[in-house]
Amino acid sequence: MTINESVEDYLEAILVLKEKNGMVRSIDVVHHMNYSKPSISRAMSRLRENGYITMDQEGWLGLTDAGREIAERIYERHRLLTEWLTALGVDPEVAREDAYDELRAPDSPLFQPISVMVQRAEPVPVDVWLPAVTYETGALRYGNADPEAANYDSLADYCFTENGVELRLPWQLLNFASPADRAIHDDYYVNYGVEAVSIDELYAGLALEGEAEGRIRMAPFALEGWGESGSYSERLKESYYILQAAWAPLEK
Repeated sequence: MTINESVEDYLEAILVLKEKNGMVRSIDVVHHMNYSKPSISRAMSRLRENGYITMDQEGWLGLTDAGREIAERIYERHRLLTEWLTALGVDPEVAREDAYDELRAPDSPLFQPISVMVQRAEPVPVDVWLPAVTYETGALRYGNADPEAANYDSLADYCFTENGVELRLPWQLLNFASPADRAIHDDYYVNYGVEAVSIDELYAGLALEGEAEGRIRMAPFALEGWGESGSYSERLKESYYILQAAWAPLEK
């Protein structure tokens, strides 16, 4: 029997319920996991056949040594992750839910939003809990990225032009380790940590919200890279002039 995410969840549920109530039946697992009775019944049968749980004549469930080892390992992982998220300022209830969110299956068509925690501008009093402030990195911002425009927005990611859509994406958002060398992060499901791999093309697709059915159709775009021979032009940000004006009196 393959030890996948669902197997781990079932075993952990039995462990948690047994620690809480002392005795566990299949119906308790149904209520705890909010699954259907037939699904839980089939899962318990497979777990018993593969030596991870026991079930007596009255239907009480128990964990074998092999099943308990897996259940305790998964429970400890979720407990530590919950504590870590709470320490970062995440609401305890949200932290418990997020700790049980697993990675999507490889090649899943479902999008997994990624959020980054933002540092607060105001000072935080000691021993005062404040909710975390985050923003979603994949949510693109509409605006004019032309520095000479009156409505210039330095945070803009895309805008509509007469010829189509102009899109600016940070290389890191596309998991590039070195865009100059066409190197991206390799498969996280295969490599523990970050490994770089070179690619020759990048697939991209576009669909209107609510009109895409199934997977979005993708098309390849060739990558050229530029190594150490790339050309660039410098442009001072507006903040440079703000700081220059603020510090100018200090030079006198």
